[in-house]
Amino acid sequence: MRVTQISIELEKRVNDADYGSEKAIVGLTAALEPGDDPVLALSALQEQARGRVEQDLRRSVNLEVRRRMNPKPRLCGECQEPLPDDETRYLHPACDQLQRERHQREREEREAHWRAEQARELLGDTRPEADAVGDGSAADDDDDLPL
Repeated sequence: MRVTQISIELEKRVNDADYGSEKAIVGLTAALEPGDDPVLALSALQEQARGRVEQDLRRSVNLEVRRRMNPKPRLCGECQEPLPDDETRYLHPACDQLQRERHQREREEREAHWRAEQARELLGDTRPEADAVGDGSAADDDDDLPL
């Protein structure tokens, strides 16, 4: 059997979030020449029909339908680049690792600061950290003089 003609009808319906919906329907037919591959022709028709249906719905007069057809891209929480569709998290794997390392460094810095505060309290030194370390001013030299 030789296929001489193929046709496709594609329908897409989008909810308008107000107890209604909008749909677009496209029907396409193609006459095949001898030697044409019906499977390739069918996939080309599907692609054309899908593009036309989505284009019609993206230009809908209904704002909610337009919003649903033109969703905002999901962006990585670290680098703000678009996430691929197969990524279920909010970060690229590399960005996730960078964020974990940064959080670990911050945690270690906070802990070191806390330990330094505890050590100063044990020694009875209640001055702010900048004074305890010294900024190299002449006032720091006076700290060593007996009263």
